[in-house]
Formats: sequence, C-alpha cells, structure tokens
Amino acid sequence: MRRPVRADADILEPLLQHADTLIFLNPGVETCVAHCRARLWEAEKFESPEAQDANLQNLIDWVRKYESRDDEYGLERHQALFKAFRGRKIEYNQPSEYLPI
Repeated sequence: MRRPVRADADILEPLLQHADTLIFLNPGVETCVAHCRARLWEAEKFESPEAQDANLQNLIDWVRKYESRDDEYGLERHQALFKAFRGRKIEYNQPSEYLPI
C-alpha cells in the first residue's frame, strides 16, 4: 500500500510518477484560516503556545494569498499538478469529506 504524501508542488511533482491516486484537499481559504486559528500548539516549531500565537497573523496573511500566489505553494500550481496527473484523482472541497466526524 502506498503512503500519502503532503508537500509543496515542487517536492510533490517528481513523486507523482510513483502514485496511482492524487488527493487534492481544496476547502477554500476561509476554511484554511479557520484551521489556522484552531490549530494546537506545534511544539516542534515554536518554543511556546504564545510564540506560536505571535506568528498567527503572519500565517493567516500567507494563507489568504493562496489563490493569488504564483509559487509552489499557490492554488494555480496545485491545480496544474492535479490537472496533469494521469492517475485516479479526488478533490475534496469540504472538510466533512476528508475529516472524521
């Protein structure tokens, strides 16, 4: 069984030749912002919950640019990879489609 890979488009692209299924989680910017606000403390990234919270606005600003960004982290690049993929493709637009109830 193949394991899922979560990565930016530049890392993901060379791996696609080994995949038979590509799942695109595309719930929209506002859902992603809500997830940012609700995330738990990421101890491997931040020395404290307060340090993480101090970076929250930067993260939200970055997420809000997803639809207009033209780098490997932007919607345009993700859509191009998804469109070009020749295997089985699934796109989820609602968290209820991919998160446990």
